[in-house]
Amino acid sequence: QPRELIDTCYRKENLYILPTSKLISDMRHYHPEHIEYLVSLASREFDVVLIDAGSNIHLGMCVGSLNSTNNKFLVTTQQDNARSYFEMVNDQVFSILDLSPKDFLLIVNKYVNAPGLYAPSQLADMYKTTLAGTLPYLEYGWQAERDKCTLLAYGNNEYEKQISNISKLITELLDIEYINISVKKKSLFKKLFA
Repeated sequence: QPRELIDTCYRKENLYILPTSKLISDMRHYHPEHIEYLVSLASREFDVVLIDAGSNIHLGMCVGSLNSTNNKFLVTTQQDNARSYFEMVNDQVFSILDLSPKDFLLIVNKYVNAPGLYAPSQLADMYKTTLAGTLPYLEYGWQAERDKCTLLAYGNNEYEKQISNISKLITELLDIEYINISVKKKSLFKKLFA
């Protein structure tokens, strides 16, 4: 029921987050149709539904999410093993689900501009998809985890710009208005003495 779904979510202002199961063993009990039902229910209640389906295609959550969403984003890195895994999943699973790489928009995460590493446009060609954004590698990822905040809190201009561009793209795809909300940045004092 819609009310039960909303009551189960954590809420922070207008953001509702449906938590995952606390027991790893419970994850195997989710079947694609369960997730498809939850996505359908959430889509009727909220303007935007974002799903972090993870990369474990063995779980019903991942498959159910792929089956029930129109806009799919593939988040990857420059690592060869990430692309190899994608190619294996594409050959063995996506073909069964009637998906192709063209059904995804690519987000390159933890991008490092260095000789010998693939550029974002090269990765988009290799994945046979369209580039949606490139998030630079930031060295304080673990610190953000400890501080229980996103990387936006650390004020990296390029990261903020890319997140904004990806957000604008999502709003365009959903035909809703983009509203730029600035993120409170940690002061230098708090960063040094956290």
